[in-house]
Amino acid sequence: METKLKKFGTLFIDDKPYQTSDIIVPTELDGRKVEIGDTVPGFEIEWVENHGIYIPRMPLCSHVSYQDLWYMSGKDGIRVSIDHDLYEMRLPTLGYPKKPSPDDRWFEAVKADVEDVWLMEGMKIWAEQEPEEDPFHCRNVVLFTLGRRDRRCPEIRRVGSKDIRAANIGWRPMLECISLDPEQLAPGTPLRVFFGSHTSAYGKLGDVTLYDIVLEELYSISQYDPAGSFIDRKTVIIDRSSIQYLRYDRGE
Repeated sequence: METKLKKFGTLFIDDKPYQTSDIIVPTELDGRKVEIGDTVPGFEIEWVENHGIYIPRMPLCSHVSYQDLWYMSGKDGIRVSIDHDLYEMRLPTLGYPKKPSPDDRWFEAVKADVEDVWLMEGMKIWAEQEPEEDPFHCRNVVLFTLGRRDRRCPEIRRVGSKDIRAANIGWRPMLECISLDPEQLAPGTPLRVFFGSHTSAYGKLGDVTLYDIVLEELYSISQYDPAGSFIDRKTVIIDRSSIQYLRYDRGE
């Protein structure tokens, strides 16, 4: 089984820790400092984890608008440090039935792995959706419910206003660990490695030593960097001290 429940991190509002269950009641978040930080005992967030991706088992707050999330720490693609591990935090990005996104496949994998894992699954949450026709257009802002993810046409509703706040609209951010420990990963794990001077490489994990990792079956590297030494066209040795981010390759 790939899906696990883990408790870590704490929701802070104006630097005060909150229980997730407390913040479901109506709370005015506009203009307040909202963030996820290091774990405070008794205030842990419970996450559903599958293959390095985390989403809260229940919404972290309600009565929150998309604009609230944009202006506070929940905006797209922010990096957060929790208990010395680095994560990228963003909203779920959805696709379409004929062209599912990596996040769609993640939800499907969790559903196939564990039944009834979500709490308050019928509550609408904010998400973004890739444009169906033109990939260069901006993403659509949508609301959807986890309780309908197993149906052929999940309930996804495009919204006209990004300022909507309601008791049945909440926030479930996605966290992706970008500081994976290569010594804890199985050989052959597909990875994206960011190292050296803005260099990214995609391949499968090979040997791991105290000083280097080997990336095999290399299918993309952005540029040459002295921190990476090629054995052949498909294999590169990367100095571990030069690695900035190490994350799963989700086939995006």
